[in-house]
Amino acid sequence: MYCFLPVLKIDINFIVSKVKFNFPPPPPVVYEHRSRLEKSLQKERLEHKKAKEDFLVYKLEAQETLNKGRQDSNSRYSALNVQHQMLKSQHEELKKQHSDLEEDHRKQGEDFTRTFNDHKQKYLQLQQEKEQELSKLKETIYNLREENRQLRKAHQDIHTQLQDVKQQHKNLLSEHEQLVVTLEDHKSALAAAQTQVAEYKQLKETLNRIPSFRKFEPAEPQNVTFTQMAHSPQGYNTAREKSVGELQELSRNSEVRQKHEAMSRRTEEAKPSPPTHKEAEFQTPAEQNPQEVEPREPEEHQVEEEHRKALEEEEMEQVGQAEHLEEEHDPSPEEQDREWKEQQEQKEAARLLEGHAQAEVYSSARPVTNFRSPYEEQLEQQRLAARRDEEAQRLWEHQEALHQQRLQEHLLRQQQQQLLVRETAQRKQAEHEEGRQQQQKQLR
Repeated sequence: MYCFLPVLKIDINFIVSKVKFNFPPPPPVVYEHRSRLEKSLQKERLEHKKAKEDFLVYKLEAQETLNKGRQDSNSRYSALNVQHQMLKSQHEELKKQHSDLEEDHRKQGEDFTRTFNDHKQKYLQLQQEKEQELSKLKETIYNLREENRQLRKAHQDIHTQLQDVKQQHKNLLSEHEQLVVTLEDHKSALAAAQTQVAEYKQLKETLNRIPSFRKFEPAEPQNVTFTQMAHSPQGYNTAREKSVGELQELSRNSEVRQKHEAMSRRTEEAKPSPPTHKEAEFQTPAEQNPQEVEPREPEEHQVEEEHRKALEEEEMEQVGQAEHLEEEHDPSPEEQDREWKEQQEQKEAARLLEGHAQAEVYSSARPVTNFRSPYEEQLEQQRLAARRDEEAQRLWEHQEALHQQRLQEHLLRQQQQQLLVRETAQRKQAEHEEGRQQQQKQLR
């Protein structure tokens, strides 16, 4: 509607100008037409005014709408500007963080390269040290195996010597059987001598009852017979002293034989170790005749040697067990030194035991000056046998304690090695986990 207003205004002006300049004197019809036109013009003016008012209203509304849009756009622009400033500040912060992270990454890279080089150097150094230790351990193992081979060879030599000693022991047993046979002969001779002594006692008692034999001739020389010396008191006294000496010798021989029987019976019942049995057997001939001590000294030495070798055999068996353990577990040189010291202590104890046995043999082989009763001799022999048994038991307990101590030390050493291996494995695993975590952090 607003677009037709200028055209309408132009037509009205044209019409008015035309009416003014070209209109003749108005006739009545023209007057009506003019009034009609004026009415239409007035109507048009009213419409134009109304349209103008509407246009003003529209203009005001449009202005308000424009102002409102402008305010909205300004507020939106200010909001966008604020958001832009915030994003710009965030961008600056992120840029700064990025630079800081780049700096940290560079420093961590330098630290990683430095630690990697340090660990690599330490690894190479540890590898060299372990290789040196491994070479030393191989050398010690070779030396220990060589020494073990030599010890085995010595053990075999001692075993062959032990077999020879066992053969000698068998020979000595056969000699002992021969001595038992001779002892039976001595027993029979002793019984015959006891009957003669009984007859002699009866004869002496009958001679003592006759007083006429005491008043005859003086004594004859000592080489006369008993019937010739009995005619004088001096000869009778000489014969009596001689008979008393013979009786004492016979009684002493009988006591010695009884003691020998008691010792042989006790040894058969007790059944001690072979060296102790041989010592007990060879003590009796020395007590039976003190003059035979010197010829039987080699046999006593053989008994002592046999006793010593038996002890050495036991020691070597234990040493063989220890060597077997050493071959299985490859002990250290300190353990070998400690075992060598223990073997030396065992040998010292064996020497002490041999010294006691030798002293007992020599004490039993000495000539008997103070004659003791068979009961005292039996008590003495029982005491010596108890002492030997006690020393043998003590030596066995000492060896058993040493063996148990070695086993405990070996088990403790194995446990320590297992703990060390476990700790090293855990340490390596922890280091591996730490390295992997560091790599993951660096990759992130």
